[in-house]
Amino acid sequence: MGTVYGYLCADYPLSDDCRNNTTIAYYMKDSSFIRIIENRKEGTIRYRCGNETVLLSASGKDIKKLSAEFGLSEAESMHISLMGKLFVSLNPGSLVMFSSVKELSPDTQSSLYLYRRMIHLGIAAEFLDQPWLNTKSYSIARQEYTGTDLLVQNIFRATYEHLNQNSGYLTILSRTESNRAKKNGQSK
Repeated sequence: MGTVYGYLCADYPLSDDCRNNTTIAYYMKDSSFIRIIENRKEGTIRYRCGNETVLLSASGKDIKKLSAEFGLSEAESMHISLMGKLFVSLNPGSLVMFSSVKELSPDTQSSLYLYRRMIHLGIAAEFLDQPWLNTKSYSIARQEYTGTDLLVQNIFRATYEHLNQNSGYLTILSRTESNRAKKNGQSK
């Protein structure tokens, strides 16, 4: 197997040696992983390659093209453009670990686009929260069955629907708890 990368994303700069629950999970899977750090606010991705830091940034031309193709916001299109550049810069046989499929992309259509691009470039993806979407599973199924692409589309769609329902439920739940605390005279 090639190099193992762990993907991290934030709207603020993260240090090269940042540690959080996600990096700990990556470390437990492979202690030699390399952090890929995306700063969505600045529109950059960086990772270490030997003693050098590779810095990627999105171009305005790519962002406009992706906005038109997928109907996404500028920020989402910048993320898709950066991920595409990242995948091209990695060697075939590399593995990129994500904590969730939502880190790959915020919606089903663009996520499938990036997923297929990774497979085409020979890069494996592993989703810690959704292991059924790992590219290894897809590759095995593709060899055994016809119609796997349609099946994967439906699995992605169902996964995103589930994740979106859960986030909506959690938002409602936290609002309810906040309102209850205010009603009881507690501030939250």
